[in-house]
Amino acid sequence: MPSSLPPIQQDFHTFQPASVSPSLRGIRLRQSETMSTAASATHVEASIRDWLSKQAKPLVHKHKHKVHLGSKLKSLEGHEGSNLHWDEIVEHGKWSINVIFDPPLSKSMSLEAAQAALSHIAMDSTPMPGFGPHEHWDVYPQVPVSSFKEGVTVTAWDGERMGLHVESHFFALYGRRTDVHPPGCGSMPEGTYVHIRQKFDFVMDVDAPVEI
Repeated sequence: MPSSLPPIQQDFHTFQPASVSPSLRGIRLRQSETMSTAASATHVEASIRDWLSKQAKPLVHKHKHKVHLGSKLKSLEGHEGSNLHWDEIVEHGKWSINVIFDPPLSKSMSLEAAQAALSHIAMDSTPMPGFGPHEHWDVYPQVPVSSFKEGVTVTAWDGERMGLHVESHFFALYGRRTDVHPPGCGSMPEGTYVHIRQKFDFVMDVDAPVEI
């Protein structure tokens, strides 16, 4: 018995694929960016490991630039303290270091009194001599604690010039893409950061004029 249904019309010449939605297009773009940054992360990690293998043991820092005495701070105990602050971009990275004295450092203070007044040192960023720059990357060593006093010695203080000797260690090196900004408190996407845990000692000698 013949069918009463009309024949199916197919026109392959005029068939158009469905358009890609904006949300799907965004996902594909993000996947492409992740693949690109992952390759960059691999390259940066290899550079860090190569840098570590060539470093003297320990890593030695020398600093002879002018130091500014920061504004007086309030310690947790309620005493006033003062802050010696280095914040300077150099060839192989950035210095960002705070040395806290409580009671405040003064021109009339003796060397022994300056050592006794030393509260702690905080190293937020230190240079990596010999480590080449990588575009859109910030790479720096990490200390195991945010601040410390052990291993820090005031070697000179005459009211105008400060000498410091620091012996401590880093526990890791961290690098991140500076052009990637996760929303809110979100974590960095895979392929946009590197973290290499490897302990290595460092020695830092400071000989610098101080502005009070």
